Amino acid sequence: MHTVAVLALDKVIPFDLSTPIEVFTRTRLPDGRPAYRVGVCGATPTVDAGAFTLQPPWGLDALGDADTIILPGCADPAAPIPDEVLDALRQAAANGTRRRVRHEPPHR
Repeated sequence: MHTVAVLALDKVIPFDLSTPIEVFTRTRLPDGRPAYRVGVCGATPTVDAGAFTLQPPWGLDALGDADTIILPGCADPAAPIPDEVLDALRQAAANGTRRRVRHEPPHR
């Protein structure tokens, strides 16, 4: 089964986090089985999502087992990504994991 990891960082935009979770968890194969295994990953045990906090069940180590990694947008797109997150993403990419990063349009 294809594994999708949704990486939640502090200040994640809840809509950006929830949309891929909803899309991939609701997708079914012709025989009715789930098409994807979806999990939320975090660099820390608790992630600040603005109006609420969440506790991702998967850590950064799960990125290495994912077939696809989705990095949702954050409220502050200029905020630095922690080095341990970058290292985990680079290692996953080196192992062949696909990444989908939501880019914010430039502010004018």
